[in-house]
Amino acid sequence: MRCTIQDATAAYNDMTRTGPATFIRRQSTHAKVLLLAVAQCAKRAGVPDVELDTILAWHGDFVRQAALVDARAVFAASRAELVAVVAGLHAQRLVAAESQRLDVFQRVRACVDEGDLFAALREDEVLKAHVPKVL
Repeated sequence: MRCTIQDATAAYNDMTRTGPATFIRRQSTHAKVLLLAVAQCAKRAGVPDVELDTILAWHGDFVRQAALVDARAVFAASRAELVAVVAGLHAQRLVAAESQRLDVFQRVRACVDEGDLFAALREDEVLKAHVPKVL
């Protein structure tokens, strides 16, 4: 049996459709903003992982400044709800955390390539104008 170009194309399409971008696209807006927060906070700090408290603060500032609350795309979430979202992202291996505690001093890092993350987030109608372009 020989592998045809169609077989190779189908295999490539299956691999790219089932990568991290697929999981990112399926996340809630809060989860997407939290993923963006992890990437942006790490970039700003110049380190791969940042404290959960910093990420949650960035999320709150972003939601207010981007007027996502007024657009009703994102409703105000409590700190406990956001920590639960981070725990879900950790369970899906989109972020890594030091342990399962997820307290505010916990350090969190993205497990997704920044370019892939930003490309997937740019497909979201609510967030596309707020996601930086990666060079």
